[in-house]
Amino acid sequence: MQMKQKCAAVLAAAALVLSMAACSDSKPAAESSSNAPASASEPASSAPEKTEAPKLEDYQEDLNAVMEKLVPEMNEFMALDQNSDDYLDQVVGILGKIDQAFVDIAALTPPAEIEEKAKIAKDASKKMSEAVSAYSEAAKSDDLGSDETVQAMTDAMNLYMEAVTDMQGFAMDIMS
Repeated sequence: MQMKQKCAAVLAAAALVLSMAACSDSKPAAESSSNAPASASEPASSAPEKTEAPKLEDYQEDLNAVMEKLVPEMNEFMALDQNSDDYLDQVVGILGKIDQAFVDIAALTPPAEIEEKAKIAKDASKKMSEAVSAYSEAAKSDDLGSDETVQAMTDAMNLYMEAVTDMQGFAMDIMS
């Protein structure tokens, strides 16, 4: 039970952080963009297309669109019942959605003037994937109350918060 409360507190804090970043841009989000990552159903091109780098405004719209997709996941998390038997499974599912959003952000093609800054998003995405993987493995433990499992979940959630903080800082910087 203590681990569920700690997990809930960490994710609630992350929800606030990410929702602030998602709301930081007052421009409407683009519905689709040529800079958005390709979906799995789109055929892959055999030769890379030569396109000019996107404009900063287009990149900001794409970034904002992905960030706005995080809001429903955060709301879904806030509605979870910590006392439900499948709480940790639900948390892992939501973390997977957040991880995918981070992957989508890292996959955006940045304009030349922010290429260096965009490395922050790529690093945050790697951290998030590592955190989600570590948390998922710890949540599978037969003894959630063991010191080892609690420490593994704590380490995973700390990495998760680092990733969220890095991504939020990146988004706030790019959107300003």
